[in-house]
Amino acid sequence: MLLLDTFSAHLDSFVDSVWEQFCMKLIYSDEKIDQILKITKDKFSEHSMNFEVKKDVKTTKKPDPKNVFSSLTTFFESLYQALGKIRIEGRPFTEFFGECICVRLISALEKGCLNPAIPFDKDKATIVYGELNTLITEFLQFMKDKAFFTPSADVLFENFFNSFDRITIDRRCHHYITTARELIKKPYVDLIEVGSSTDDSEEGAAEIVAKMNERLKITSEQPHQSKDVHWDKDHTKIYQFHKCKISMSTFDLVNLVIEILKSASDSTTDPEACRLVNTARNVLDMFVNTASDYHMKALTSVPQIAAVFFNNCHYICHRLMTLPVDIMQSMLKISKISQENCSFTDMFTELRTLGAKTLEIHIIHSRRSISSTIGEDDIFVNLRDDKQHKHCIKILQSCILQIQQISNVWVEVMPKFVLAQSVGAIVSHLLAILSDFILSKEDIASMDAEIISDLLESIIDECKKILMIDDKPMIQKVCEESYYMLIEIIFCLKSNLSEIGHRWCQGKGPLATWLTPHQVKQLIRALFQNTEKRAQLLTQIN
Repeated sequence: MLLLDTFSAHLDSFVDSVWEQFCMKLIYSDEKIDQILKITKDKFSEHSMNFEVKKDVKTTKKPDPKNVFSSLTTFFESLYQALGKIRIEGRPFTEFFGECICVRLISALEKGCLNPAIPFDKDKATIVYGELNTLITEFLQFMKDKAFFTPSADVLFENFFNSFDRITIDRRCHHYITTARELIKKPYVDLIEVGSSTDDSEEGAAEIVAKMNERLKITSEQPHQSKDVHWDKDHTKIYQFHKCKISMSTFDLVNLVIEILKSASDSTTDPEACRLVNTARNVLDMFVNTASDYHMKALTSVPQIAAVFFNNCHYICHRLMTLPVDIMQSMLKISKISQENCSFTDMFTELRTLGAKTLEIHIIHSRRSISSTIGEDDIFVNLRDDKQHKHCIKILQSCILQIQQISNVWVEVMPKFVLAQSVGAIVSHLLAILSDFILSKEDIASMDAEIISDLLESIIDECKKILMIDDKPMIQKVCEESYYMLIEIIFCLKSNLSEIGHRWCQGKGPLATWLTPHQVKQLIRALFQNTEKRAQLLTQIN
């Protein structure tokens, strides 16, 4: 064959068959060699071997290196028994075979067996490195002894060992990203209460100093303190998070980010630290860009889920804002990491905006529902008619019921001040609609005025009850303009011209604060007949 120049072609064909039928299956198999391959000696020839391979072999993406190297050793031992006595031009045939199969054998072992065996855990990686080094050394020595590899074969796995640290970091980063993705996709079913602050009063300077001194006493002996649900209890009030409920998955996600940053601060090399910090940033970017898409249906249809998502965004933001000082200081020592990159301040606006937009969807939906319930027609018409009066009361009660329902849902999960602002936005919308109805009237009979004022007062009383947060009335704070405007309208409905004039007080009274001159004049014209006294009052209002 050498003389005819056909040896190389036949050798390549033989190696291809061995590679595809045996080696590939042994490297990627999840089974032991005796379950895949049956090797027997030929009864009629001392140096002949029979190799029978299983047709369907179960493969795995992460084979056990010990099983793989053991199987390959057994296979090449039997192959050597069959080929070892053959020599070509003074060289053993196994050398020719080894030269032809060497590159793809090493490449397949690295990609299919060794690389997947590298764990993401840094401590375990050190142990695995030693185990793989032993397996590789023994296998190389065996292959050299059988003349499949040359004496210089020690460098064949050099690329793997040089890339080991990089692959370990890649594996860790991939593990973190995969874990984060699963947490982000989890439904918001399991909730957990977080935060410590319940007191809205301001702290004095002495109280802040005392709190900071207590904070300095917390040492590394409490490594898990930052993972507690009330991690902020030792902070001053300005750094405490208001009590609310978030999803358990987001709680775990934040702790994962803290864990990644802690790993970065403990890294021994700058490249490793930079990769981990970038991974933490990628986790946060993934939350911002994908979380609302994963939960879109629930976020747009279930008010509680929207409130939880709002809390999630602010919780992540707050935890980033209060990152442990030791982590920040360690990361800032890394030359390639700037303070901007490890402080995540650029993420704050994105997180808050994402949460606000999601919650706003339900506030807008509730306001539209209120508008739809009331309708475009004036409900304060013909109220002396019993049927029309009952219809008006029914509409107003329906509006109050809608607000109560969404308030009852949100009160279970929202911080108190967010609850007040969110429900207040819906209440303000209702009060504004009612004010517009009254201000748009051209004629209001005295008896109608009395009925309307009673209805409006009852609505305000109901709204006050809804916005009673921790036994504190909040309606004046969160619905200031619409609330006081309606209060002044009710005053006008129940008062005479003289009282309205005193309330206006030459443009300095409470009536002038909440209603424009045009609105007051329109109200006076609708309530009172065209008399000299009315004309005189109208001239004073400008």
